[in-house]
Amino acid sequence: MSKLKLIVAATFPIVAFLILIGHFEYQLAVGERWIIKVQAYDPRHLVSGHYLQFQPMLNWQSADEIKKCHVGQPCCLLLEKNRGSNVNPRVSVVDCNHSRQSSIIQAKRLNQSEMSIGVDRFYIPDVHRQTLEKSLRKKNAAVEISVSSGGESMIVRDLLFEGQSWREALE
Repeated sequence: MSKLKLIVAATFPIVAFLILIGHFEYQLAVGERWIIKVQAYDPRHLVSGHYLQFQPMLNWQSADEIKKCHVGQPCCLLLEKNRGSNVNPRVSVVDCNHSRQSSIIQAKRLNQSEMSIGVDRFYIPDVHRQTLEKSLRKKNAAVEISVSSGGESMIVRDLLFEGQSWREALE
């Protein structure tokens, strides 16, 4: 009996890890894709470890939309197609209790003009660090995200420069 317990104890973490990977892969496959423009966050600290840091440039419905969120408090943002496209979506503040659709994401207002949507860094190989850091400063950059069907989580799918994946942009 103790041999069975040992086998179960050894395989359980592996099975749990595989289920977690399957969940994220499913979200990537079925989540709604959005492309949000980004800019360099802090020119002195663009790279932290193996992560390229940036901040989203949200396309607000109106100039007063950000004021609907209080500094330091969570709020919900509705992403709406811009001219029929998921690229650079129009953003407005909505009540978090009203709807759980994939076009609503959770955010937090950082200060008078900045909003965090939980997408602020992207893993990069160290060998491409300097090239990608320069590209973030000089080129039109964006992130492609996948938002789950309930809108409660996001996964960064890719980092884009001039509409191309960072891997293609390096070639």
